[in-house]
Formats: sequence, structure tokens, C-alpha cells
Amino acid sequence: MKLLPYGDHVLLIWWAARDSAPDEATFQKIDALARRIRAARIPGVMQVFPAFDSLAVIYDPVRLTYDELAKRIAELDGGEEAGEAEEQPLIEVPTVYGGEYGPDLPSVARAAGLTEDEVVRLHSGKEYRVWMVGFLSGFPYAGQLDARLVLPRKASPSLSIRPGSVAIAEKMTGIYPLASPGGWHVIGWTPLTIFDLKREPPGLFQAGYRLRFRAIRESEVAFYSEAAFHREKGRGK
Repeated sequence: MKLLPYGDHVLLIWWAARDSAPDEATFQKIDALARRIRAARIPGVMQVFPAFDSLAVIYDPVRLTYDELAKRIAELDGGEEAGEAEEQPLIEVPTVYGGEYGPDLPSVARAAGLTEDEVVRLHSGKEYRVWMVGFLSGFPYAGQLDARLVLPRKASPSLSIRPGSVAIAEKMTGIYPLASPGGWHVIGWTPLTIFDLKREPPGLFQAGYRLRFRAIRESEVAFYSEAAFHREKGRGK
């Protein structure tokens, strides 16, 4: 773990080399320390932002110096990440795979040496952890993929990816909240609204949330509107 200043009001904590691949074990350490810092209610600390290999602590330099904060964080570090883990919300994401909704599914299947159905089963058959939210507002970087689905980003990025597109790249899976260029392999689409400024909070995901994809048919899309999603979630299903 390495601490360093990032401007005059941010302390940045790195857990891994900049070129290392993200993994769940590293994120668990980051998440545990983030929760300890929040629980400590250190005067002058304003916000804490975990990512898959770092933690940014935003503080008021008038109330708290960098050295004071670094010392306090060192005191909080260490420990029992596994023992203190707490249950995080599970968001189930209905997803239409393939066809016009997942134009890269055939190429992903070929590259992985699998059938398209096998790709869908592997992608939707496990629970993921949101390691970071970023790139676009609300975009969840979640991991980690089954090793058979791990592929590099596309050699030629797509110029426009529709909102709600479910994609994979390297060890991760994510969902595009807004229309954007992108280099991830789009294998499906969800009718859920991932980011909405009229909602509080606007983003559907936060770092640490759990995520699971559910394969649905195109004919089921209308049922999985935002209202239907929250109705089902309220029933505890």
C-alpha cells in the first residue's frame, strides 16, 4: 500500500502497480479500509472514493493536513478484511443477449472457442462485484469474469454504443449508461436505466455492490421497465 498526495486536497492510496490487473482480493482490502475511514469520522475528511486498485480520500486542507491524514489512515490500515465484510446490495440486471442487442456475441464466442449459448451461460451464471464506477457517469466496472471469457479490448473501438449495452473486456464486465464510443465487446443489452439525474442517487451502482445478469427474451423487455424492476426488488425476489 502506497500513500501519496494528489493535489492539495486529495490523498491517494495505491494497492498495486499501475499496470497490474484488477482482482477481487485487492478490492476487498480497498473496500475494508474505505469503510474504516468512513466509520472513523475523521474531522476534515469529506469523501472517500474506492476503485479497483486505489482509494481517493478527499479532505479539507484547512482543517486537516496531509501528514495528519496519512498518519490516521496508517493507524486504520491492517486487519481483518474478511471478518468485517458486510452484505452489499445485489442488483439483478435483466439482459437480452445477442442479435442487434449484442452485436459482438458471435465474435466473442469464436475467440473463446465456445458457442454463443455457452458465452451467455458463463456470463449470466455468476455473481460479480462492482469494483469501481467511472469512465462514464454510472458505468460499473465489475468482476471478475470466468477465465474462459477474458479477452482484450477490441482492436478497433466502436464509434457509438447504445445506452444499456452490456459488455466485457479483460477480466471485467460493465454496462454503458450513456451513448458513447467504446472498445469493450458488446454481448447484450438491458432495459434498466443505469444513470438518471432525476434519481437519488443518480447511479444504479456503487463500488462494492453485487451484480448478477439474468438472460431474458426480447419479448420480456417491457416487463423489465424501471418500475417493474423496483417493484420486483421491493418484493425481495
